Amino acid sequence: MHLSASIWKPCILLELSELEAACQPATFGVNNENVYDESYRKAGKMDSADFATSFDVKDSDLLNVVDQGLLEGGDEERVIKLELYKLNVYDKGLFLKAYKDTPWSETMFGSLVIIFPTLHEGGEFILHDKEHEWEVDLAESNSESSQQPCVSYVAFFSDVELEVRMVTFGYRVTLTYNLYFAPAGIMPCPTISTLAPYEETLAQALYEIATNDAVLPDGGYLGIGLRHRLP
Repeated sequence: MHLSASIWKPCILLELSELEAACQPATFGVNNENVYDESYRKAGKMDSADFATSFDVKDSDLLNVVDQGLLEGGDEERVIKLELYKLNVYDKGLFLKAYKDTPWSETMFGSLVIIFPTLHEGGEFILHDKEHEWEVDLAESNSESSQQPCVSYVAFFSDVELEVRMVTFGYRVTLTYNLYFAPAGIMPCPTISTLAPYEETLAQALYEIATNDAVLPDGGYLGIGLRHRLP
């Protein structure tokens, strides 16, 4: 099956229903084995050998975003290798209970999930570690950007628990990539960074603060935490 670039736009329910019907029941990794248990995970899946997509992470700036957002210290100098793992479809009533995926090799350190802007409700991402919990409602963010549909993404380490709450309407379509550290000696390919939509929003907010006489009327400092890496 081939997924054309038109999946970037809101798809009609019939097309998504046909995609879901072509899927197999989804499994999840436990102790280096794929386990099928509908009480724990109920979703459709296609393995990477069973479909093709015109969406290419390598043509985007996402690897740089993952590098800057996840990796720290000496790992920042390491090259990321990604591998398309599977496609998942969640329709009404489907879900994934909290679980921690099993790395498929010693060099695998995380996952990247691409979420297409298909019309759906529910299906929130919940990420857990020992002390924190993050909820990502991509259905809401996609609806807010409905005038200009775009893909969303979530990247996380392999030791983080992932949960997908039940979808209550529509179809939630995702691609999952496994993230690996490339062998030592491989140099990263140069890329040109693109401006993300949230960066434009941030720039506008900073401009409004800087030009508002009611903010720090007697002067002061505005601190912004930054991180950079010298070439």
